[in-house]
Amino acid sequence: MKGNYIHLILLLFLCSSCWQEDFDSLNEECTSGCTVISGKFTTKTNEPVANIPVGLRFENKGTFGMTSSTRHIASTKTDANGNYYIKFRLRDREFGDSASKYGGHVLLNFSFDKQKFLEIPWYNISEGDELIGSISKRDTTIVTDFHIATRTKIRIRLKGYSTPVPNDHFSIITTCAVGANKTETSGGFIEASGINTEKEVDACGNQLTTLYIRKKKNGIYTLKDTAVYAPVGQITAVEFTY
Repeated sequence: MKGNYIHLILLLFLCSSCWQEDFDSLNEECTSGCTVISGKFTTKTNEPVANIPVGLRFENKGTFGMTSSTRHIASTKTDANGNYYIKFRLRDREFGDSASKYGGHVLLNFSFDKQKFLEIPWYNISEGDELIGSISKRDTTIVTDFHIATRTKIRIRLKGYSTPVPNDHFSIITTCAVGANKTETSGGFIEASGINTEKEVDACGNQLTTLYIRKKKNGIYTLKDTAVYAPVGQITAVEFTY
């Protein structure tokens, strides 16, 4: 049994030593059979966000699903109108059945100022990667827009909370749609810990922030929602009673 573990460790080491990273074709001009990935970064009420770094790469999966090779395809930034545009040529094993066979996929990576904009939990986990996936053929156009929320605060006060029944609770989630085609969420959270609980909670600036009001009172759970417009540069105050 010990020998099997040693063999497995050696195999994993050999697999990791085979990993390759290719920068040779970064921003290579495409003249035929070109694939285009483009989109726009916005914030607030669809205002453009300039100078967002955007990268594109292709990854192959090897043994045990580990990445065996990475080709860095392009590196750019959004323009004054928040747009990015990447035109490139997929190699023969990077699209269609060949890509699927080897677990190949295209990833778009971006980063932004997390002091100015709200963090997006999914991109914290993925380190800023958005999976474009496997592309079936060349001459394909893919549009992926991104929304990032400008950071602001809502002062939330929760009143009248007590716990006569075990497991009762009172909390609020603040949230708005962000990320690729607005499929992710950003926001904050507050939970009552006494008769009066007050906290400044992250909110989405210059746009509507949805507040999900969650209560369990006398064993009965309720969920309601409301929307609050949260201006950047000033703190909006709201309160809710248990």
